[in-house]
Amino acid sequence: MQYERANETGNAIADIIFDDINPSGKLPLSFPVFRNEDNPAFMNSQSEACRMWYGEGIYVGYRFYEKTCKAISESIKEDTEDETLIVTVSVQNNSSVDGHEVVQVYVRQLHPSLGRTVKELKGFKKVFVRANSKESINIAISKKRATSFRNARQGIWLSEKDTYQLLVGSSSEYIAQAANFEVHETQSWRGL
Repeated sequence: MQYERANETGNAIADIIFDDINPSGKLPLSFPVFRNEDNPAFMNSQSEACRMWYGEGIYVGYRFYEKTCKAISESIKEDTEDETLIVTVSVQNNSSVDGHEVVQVYVRQLHPSLGRTVKELKGFKKVFVRANSKESINIAISKKRATSFRNARQGIWLSEKDTYQLLVGSSSEYIAQAANFEVHETQSWRGL
């Protein structure tokens, strides 16, 4: 898909067509596959006194499409001493061209007490992989940060006791691996 076309658009497309590069870019937004009426912003946004209001709340972009549903693990280890989740993933390039891939780690709470998105991006790492080879990477994520959310009513950060799912893939749509982990005790705190 061409996006933000500029002077080098033709050369970029030719490089892809003639297998000179491995395209590895990611779009910073989501596009609806359906009618414009299926887009949450179609009849759901307004402006008052120079402030924009979004009726979809926290379900903006890909989060809305996942929530409405229109139309793991090679190695995930838990370091109990410092409450860190360590994700080890192998990325294989089966093409004849060197390329990059962005490995993304999402977390999903299975039984939230409040409305939460289907999954939240909590870590990522870009890896360069030579043609016809494989690279292994580690992504470390704080369990406390990965499971917490801001409770605006109470003015606190909250990490709830629950089962969570760690999802690993190359985008929010394509999840290749998944594994569950537990938070055994609810914690709350103020500030960052």
